[in-house]
Amino acid sequence: MGRENKKEAVAALHRQQILQAAEKLFTEKGFGQTTIGDISEASAYSRRTIYAYYESKVYILWSSISGLLTLTQTKGEFLTESLGMTEEQFLEYGFLQILHSIQEVKP
Repeated sequence: MGRENKKEAVAALHRQQILQAAEKLFTEKGFGQTTIGDISEASAYSRRTIYAYYESKVYILWSSISGLLTLTQTKGEFLTESLGMTEEQFLEYGFLQILHSIQEVKP
C-alpha cells in the first residue's frame, strides 16, 4: 500500500469513527441538541480533528444522509434486480421501512 493510499485509508477511518459517534448522538439527543463538543467527547477526537474532516455539524449530517442514500440505492438495485421486485414494490418496501424506523424512535 502506497503512502498516499495509507493516508487516505486512515483519514477514511477517522471520518467513519466521527460519523458513527455523531449518528448515535443525533439519534439519542437530536441534531439540534448535539454539539461538536458532544461529538468530540463521544468519538474521542478533538474538536480540531473533527473540524479537519468536517466543516461543521451540518456536513456531518450530510455525510450521514449521503451514506444512507447510497445504501438505499444499493439495496434497491439488489431488490429490484436480484429478487425481481418492481420499482413500485421497492418504494413501498422503503416506505414501510421508514415508518418502522420512526416508530422505533418514538419517545
